[in-house]
Amino acid sequence: MRHLLLAAVAALLLAGCAGSTPQTPGFRYASWNIGHFTLGGYSRPRLTAEEGPAKVALYNAFLDEVNADILGVCEFSIDVTNDGKTKSPQAVFGRYRQQQIGPWHHFDWNALFANDLKITGTCVKEFPCSVNGDSEPKYYLATEIELAGRKVILVSTHLDWNVRKKEHRDFRARQIKTLIEDFKAEKYVIISGDFNIVDPDSVKEDGSKQDSPLEFQKFAAAGYQLGNDGRFKTFPAGAPTMALDNIIVKGFKIRDFKVYDRPDLSDHALVLAYLEMQP
Repeated sequence: MRHLLLAAVAALLLAGCAGSTPQTPGFRYASWNIGHFTLGGYSRPRLTAEEGPAKVALYNAFLDEVNADILGVCEFSIDVTNDGKTKSPQAVFGRYRQQQIGPWHHFDWNALFANDLKITGTCVKEFPCSVNGDSEPKYYLATEIELAGRKVILVSTHLDWNVRKKEHRDFRARQIKTLIEDFKAEKYVIISGDFNIVDPDSVKEDGSKQDSPLEFQKFAAAGYQLGNDGRFKTFPAGAPTMALDNIIVKGFKIRDFKVYDRPDLSDHALVLAYLEMQP
């Protein structure tokens, strides 16, 4: 477990913009497991150079529709196509001038996108335990901003899913505990991502499984409001049966929570919430 300063990939002078960036306490916040642009099947790009332009156009049209002021992403990828020439920071996320991008750990890659935020600090912290160990540590990307004169922490993360082995059973619970403990002194916190709340006892040989929304209640007990208490299914995209993706807040009110299901773009649906800062 260690803190790492993240090299800033921010204030990029790129064309395009999303909706109005939050200059006021209310804004649209989205979170999406984008599946490495491979529908979650691979951690490296599979699209060819010929397939790239049409797919990039679909991603851009979708993000236009979502129109998020701030977007947290997991299973990010720099490359969209397998020739290495189409880069997502420009081709897909170019509407966002501020791009905070964490390290790549195979299927783990967290990022945060926005415009005109007053960023005061960013760090990456690895969780104290991960199923794949030090070779592929799970982590969170935390970005500190000043909003309406107040300190706010934005967290993008991706928790362990394969905790079926006895020695791994408490790993996701420990990762959730880390998130709660690390930000317990903060008044304004937004934690988003793919929480992978799969019930390990529900996994069948045919691959079917069930979610375990009670895991989210640990955040509620610590004073957070849940965007998704288990009612909003987000995985697998196209016919979602599990509520794996969430936006969880402290110091904000969630006025609306929506699911955008695009199985042609990712194996996870995108979630969006309108957040209003509380006094």
